[in-house]
Order: sequence, then structure tokens, then C-alpha cells
Amino acid sequence: MLDSIIRTGVAKFVGVLVGLALALGVVIPAHLSEAVTVVLVAAVNGLVELAYYVIGRWVEQRYPSAGRALLSLGMVGRSPYYSR
Repeated sequence: MLDSIIRTGVAKFVGVLVGLALALGVVIPAHLSEAVTVVLVAAVNGLVELAYYVIGRWVEQRYPSAGRALLSLGMVGRSPYYSR
């Protein structure tokens, strides 16, 4: 279970960092309310997190050690096994 927590946490952490970096210099129109601004920022961060995880899983399928490094920053030694 710890492996899945680490992988989820890393994807969220990196997604937030990338989302914040993308937001630097972006000007949100003044006529938008604060609530709309918060929703936009949350949506962008969520999409960046999802994209990072999807790309990480795609890399992991082709290059397992590189994917593990992307998704867990090397803190997890193996890919998880998902059963149906």
C-alpha cells in the first residue's frame, strides 16, 4: 500500500509544481471572480497531474526503470501489480 501512496503523492507533487510553473506569467482577466480563478487553477493543476501520471505509466510500460523513477522518484523498487 505504501508504494501506491508514494506513486500517487509523487504524481500530485510534480503535477502541482509543473502547474505552478506553467502559471507563472499567466494573466487572469480581472473581470473573473476569485471563485472562477480558483476553479481554473485547480482544473489546470488536476489536468497536469493526470497528464504526468499517464505519461509516467506509458514510459513505465516501455522502460520500467525509467517509469518507476518518474512515478516514484526512485523510492519504489518495482512496478505495482494490478489484478482484475
